[in-house]
Amino acid sequence: MKRDRAAEGEKRSFKSWFHNIFMFYYAKWVLIGLVALAVVLFITLEGGGRKIKYDFQMGVIVSGGISWDSTEQLRGLVERAVGDVNGDGEVQIDVQIVNLGDIEQAEANQYKVMVLMSQHEYTLYILDEELSRHYSDLEYFDDLRNYGFTPDEKIPYRIDVNDAAVIRDIAAPYHFYACLFDWAAIGKGKQEHTDAALRVITALIND
Repeated sequence: MKRDRAAEGEKRSFKSWFHNIFMFYYAKWVLIGLVALAVVLFITLEGGGRKIKYDFQMGVIVSGGISWDSTEQLRGLVERAVGDVNGDGEVQIDVQIVNLGDIEQAEANQYKVMVLMSQHEYTLYILDEELSRHYSDLEYFDDLRNYGFTPDEKIPYRIDVNDAAVIRDIAAPYHFYACLFDWAAIGKGKQEHTDAALRVITALIND
């Protein structure tokens, strides 16, 4: 009888801990970790189970949906501008599209952006007006005047690329800007990835 009561007490104790402590203090961080892990696994294994050695990786982050097919011309321009960075004889690029306007997936997509912006390989982001302003205000990006560009007069962390033909081809109701995340400048990324991002920005301006 005592053993049964003890077992019941342990069950109640665990249940109380799970609901009152774990769910309140730790559940969110466990979820963040799981989402982050899922994003990393998706990025590294999306080549059908084999790890792709990307020459260049970038993010397209908007406050609404754009289709993968609509970015075909953009991806083509990026491939031509980047070239075979890693010297393996192939040109492989990774373009991650994130819709922060999707209410149902808002939290998961915010975590995805957080993961992308923590990875040193991602040096270029294409964002809409609102988001480019938001992340620039947080000083996530680098001042493009230091790289020979003429950026937005009020926000030097972004440059208008909305007139590029490949951007117009997306046919989305957003005004697009390019932003640079120079990881090499703080000793955490490769200079070749920054140089590739600069070539893409130049190509977008001249398109």
